[in-house]
Amino acid sequence: MLSQKKESNNIHNTTSNKHMPVHKQAQQVAVIGLFMLYQYKNIMQNSVHNYINRYKQYKNRKVIQSHKFSVLVNLFILLYICNKLSNMTVSKAHFMIIDGKEYVVQMDGQIFHCAMDITMNFIGGKWKTIVLWYLIDGTKRFSELKKQIPDITEKMLSIQLKKLEEDGLVKREVFPEVPIRVEYSLTDFGRTLIPLLEEVAKWGRELGQAKGQIVEVTENRVLVPAVLNKETGNGNHE
Repeated sequence: MLSQKKESNNIHNTTSNKHMPVHKQAQQVAVIGLFMLYQYKNIMQNSVHNYINRYKQYKNRKVIQSHKFSVLVNLFILLYICNKLSNMTVSKAHFMIIDGKEYVVQMDGQIFHCAMDITMNFIGGKWKTIVLWYLIDGTKRFSELKKQIPDITEKMLSIQLKKLEEDGLVKREVFPEVPIRVEYSLTDFGRTLIPLLEEVAKWGRELGQAKGQIVEVTENRVLVPAVLNKETGNGNHE
């Protein structure tokens, strides 16, 4: 009788899990995974402390050098594992639902859950689209980009240019001159983004005109109303 109850409970649990939404199942898996990772990390850290104590005991007793070396090797291995565990993250359950089935896009060793996820992987963030936008007109040097984007720091601009270069959107060309000259330009792959960038800028321009106004920044950093003709006001690179 007792076994029949257990079987019925198991059947009920299996059925309920089967009909549970996928995102709920993913949340449960993520929570369990994080808990196990936390417990495993604590175990490894305790093991590190034990090895440290053992090494101190060995040192006080003046054991042979081979034992010391063995303890140190194990200690460094455990420290390396703990460091890797601390940097681990539980990946999100990315998927698209098409006709009731789950799909993802696998590209360049990465998993993307939809087309927008792919796009934002290349141009997401505060600065990437702005840097790309000012490269549409042609090749520019680092100082020219910095002047056109005054709010970005030199370090951040350097990071963004490097990332865009790694993604194949921007080309960096070094000229062996004195002083050395470095220029940045859009690659053919990067130029495929121009229609998208223009549409994004158009949306922002129309919103700015509807809810804001263009003001001039004087030499004393004072904001005054700007008088622009229609052609200048609708320029591509406001």
